Amino acid sequence: TIASTALRNSLFARLGLGALLIAMALLSGLFFYLVRQAVAADNQSRLTTATLTSQAFVDKLDRNFYERFGDVQAFAYNRLAVVVAERDSASADLVDFMNTMTAYYVLYDLMMVVDLQGQPIAVNTKDKDGNKINSSPLLEANFLHENWFKSCLSDKGPAGGAWYSDFMKNSHVARIYASEGRGVAFAAPIRDAQGKVLGVWYNFASWKEITQPIRRDVEAELQKSDPDAVVILTNSNGEVIDLADPDLDLDGLRLAEATTASEEPMLTNHVKTYADYVSGWATARGAYTYKGNSWKAVTLLSRSQVNLAELFSDELLPVVLAVLAALVAVGWVAVRFFRKHITSRLHQIRDLIEKLSEGRT
Repeated sequence: TIASTALRNSLFARLGLGALLIAMALLSGLFFYLVRQAVAADNQSRLTTATLTSQAFVDKLDRNFYERFGDVQAFAYNRLAVVVAERDSASADLVDFMNTMTAYYVLYDLMMVVDLQGQPIAVNTKDKDGNKINSSPLLEANFLHENWFKSCLSDKGPAGGAWYSDFMKNSHVARIYASEGRGVAFAAPIRDAQGKVLGVWYNFASWKEITQPIRRDVEAELQKSDPDAVVILTNSNGEVIDLADPDLDLDGLRLAEATTASEEPMLTNHVKTYADYVSGWATARGAYTYKGNSWKAVTLLSRSQVNLAELFSDELLPVVLAVLAALVAVGWVAVRFFRKHITSRLHQIRDLIEKLSEGRT
């Protein structure tokens, strides 16, 4: 009858719609689950990249400092330095040598030789570009109580043959160059042929020449694929000693180590949080006889997020459309399947009812 046909069509419509909605819900859930898994895998990959980058960065720094650790020992072994220290008097030849080495190595702001009383005998008078600098006040200074001087004159001498500092600010360098005087210092004893200490050679390496170019190169390479990538260097106490942010005062700036997506600020007095980044940490291990300062580096890469806007970007739109088409196709197949099998079952029930109504079994 017309009524039974309408009822059957209504039932089919409901069943078909229900099947389609269930199929789409299941496939949508699966789709977003796979998207989240892909994002998680991408973040894990970024974490690995960030960690390896940080370790490679501090390893390169330590190899660089190992070479500077060797430089000061080579300079202290130089015959000119030995002769000047033996005579305890200034030498124009030694000053010329210092100026030449300052220009050749480019890394050093200051080279100095002091006698056994901590009194400077000679100091470079030109910078790395060959320009004259006013370093003469250093000749009136005394370094008898400085750690580097006492270490070089100790019975055993500095470990590995040379003394080195942590990141520091040198007030003499700051005055000479009208700068903050940031860098790392190295010192080695000057000895005669019998091994007797005659004086000390001291080098001060410029921070902007010895460290910052390495960090900038690492960061620039990362920013080719992630413009927001950041590389930060801290000392062993977490105090930031290098960061490419001209708006930040590094004095007293600390970086809290975290490996989770914390909402807490990662930099004191700064709005950035670890929730914005994947952070890979590494600690400097030294190189050869240079034991290092256990500095820490963190590489920050943008954290991947499940973003619906990105799903409909030009790159992902074809994929999304393909998935939607698959959802419709599966829903249509499901409706056809249920309609075919339920129709067959309904016909059987109808025939049975008709037989019963006619008294047939």
